[in-house]
Amino acid sequence: MNFTSTPNSLVLGIDTSSAWGSLGLIRGESLVASLTLRVAEGHGGGLAGRIDWLLREAAVDPKTLEAIGVVSGPGSFTALRVGVATAQGLGLALGVPVVPIGTLEALVSGLPESAGRVLALAPARKGEVFAQVFQSDPVVGWLPCGVVSCVKLEELGREEPPADLVTGPAVDLHREELAAILGPGVRLGSVLARYPRGEVVARLALKRLTEGSESFPPEQVEIRYLQSHGALTIKERSKGNRHAEKGES
Repeated sequence: MNFTSTPNSLVLGIDTSSAWGSLGLIRGESLVASLTLRVAEGHGGGLAGRIDWLLREAAVDPKTLEAIGVVSGPGSFTALRVGVATAQGLGLALGVPVVPIGTLEALVSGLPESAGRVLALAPARKGEVFAQVFQSDPVVGWLPCGVVSCVKLEELGREEPPADLVTGPAVDLHREELAAILGPGVRLGSVLARYPRGEVVARLALKRLTEGSESFPPEQVEIRYLQSHGALTIKERSKGNRHAEKGES
């Protein structure tokens, strides 16, 4: 999938990882249009219509899109599937690359670097959360401190050194528990700062395409739905189950 970055590269960003949905359209470094809203009845019925509305409002012909960024997880599997499938369909129809972006990476990349050390959290099942710590660097921006993990809430209190800011969709669900576990002085991100924004997803996608050598064909995007037990992807867990059934080690 060929891509040549220009100062006017037109990129669409899509996030459907949670109950909030966000779209963003950028042209190079400039924001063209964005839409963020709470999706009461799921993403499936309206995502394509929202993308069409955004492009029409920005007077942009879909055929002029040069790349698409999409949040691929972790998050709600059903919601992620809608976003990824929509991005793939659009990417295949237009013949443009589709770049998968991690939920927590996209979330933190929308914060000011003055936020310091950030603990980003997304809801998981059975009272667990997907967690990852990021540290801002004045030269390269946000750096992950380790990989995404799926942990119980009480395990978050063991984080050393403590984060300067705790944010992410999980804050909405576990605000009181987080205050009790992390202490009353914990600073929580504002409501809109707890969710990835479409324009941030688009910028990360453009950066990845510009700086790397990958071509990001649409059909190769996979949902990164992590769970506990080592936070394996569904594909990895399925492979392990097949080996177990065959008696393989």
